[in-house]
Amino acid sequence: MTTTCAQFRRFNLVFIVTFLVLACLSFAQTPITLSASTFSPLVGNWAGSLKLVDTEDDSTLVVRDAEWQIAANDSGVTLVESVAKLFGLTSDDKTTALCVTRDGKKLWMDGKWWHVSAARETPAGTTMVFEGPAQDNARSAHVRNALYIGVADSVTLTRYVTYDGGGREFVRHQYRMGRTRE
Repeated sequence: MTTTCAQFRRFNLVFIVTFLVLACLSFAQTPITLSASTFSPLVGNWAGSLKLVDTEDDSTLVVRDAEWQIAANDSGVTLVESVAKLFGLTSDDKTTALCVTRDGKKLWMDGKWWHVSAARETPAGTTMVFEGPAQDNARSAHVRNALYIGVADSVTLTRYVTYDGGGREFVRHQYRMGRTRE
């Protein structure tokens, strides 16, 4: 009987500690509803790198310098992107809008609406995840994008891809950007 009571107490202690840890983590991450103002910290100029898996073989990692110029608009922000090509040449600028529906459940980016599956705020910054079906390298896939806006003037945008019909999820590309001082 003594062993059973000791095991029960140990189980209760582990349960209580686990509950407290999970409760603290849930309080540290506050769910948020996205709105146009969610993107206001992005306004300005950014520089950093783009790491991507080459679409020719889906395995070669390529790293390029990248720059963003971001301006506010009525429903979010407009992003103008420049990515360095080989030999120091710069690609044609790509412009895209990031905007959100009034209910905060869909985000417009790259010419399509994405379902917002998570949006959390912590003392270190805001993380949002938006996903949906898309084409990747001319193949049907489920694409998940994770955007992290740090309070210390840092932004990370990561795109995860899982091809339809199975397979493992992989990182197609990741931007790691820091604010530039003008």
